[in-house]
Amino acid sequence: MLTEKQLMKLRKMLIVEKEDMSKTIAAKEPVSLRDSVDELSLLSNHPADLGTELFERSKDLTLHTQHYDKLEQIDKALTQMDEGTYGVCVVCKQPIPYDRLCAIPYTNVCVEDSETVEKITEQPVLHSFREEEGVNALEIALEQGNWDAYDKEVMGEHVDVEELAIEVNDNVE
Repeated sequence: MLTEKQLMKLRKMLIVEKEDMSKTIAAKEPVSLRDSVDELSLLSNHPADLGTELFERSKDLTLHTQHYDKLEQIDKALTQMDEGTYGVCVVCKQPIPYDRLCAIPYTNVCVEDSETVEKITEQPVLHSFREEEGVNALEIALEQGNWDAYDKEVMGEHVDVEELAIEVNDNVE
């Protein structure tokens, strides 16, 4: 269990970090793509320039979201201090070591459980390609010669190959 002196030191660290994070958020308010390009029209720019600008905007928005998330974690840690539940792992209910709290004062999990929690909260960057019964949509289209089925499968519409209509051309000799 944490001593009063340790709690006071950790509270001070959290308050300083909260102030720093609030300043960072205030200094870097997100702006629209049109405002960040600094042009009257987006059409006058080269597409590669717009791609670069779009990437930068996406990166800025991601960082902004991460800053807000960290600020929420800090607020939650301060609330837990007030409630007397600070420093206890939310997974295993064991005390979090003081050294870990000094390194990451807003954490609510111990080292052992942190990897599990990170895996749960990780968001995939890319969605996996949809496969059913070991056959993907491209293979179906190639086998059947029906690109319409491939397009629908890629767009998320399930197409049963057995239900596909076969076109009959009466002019075949």
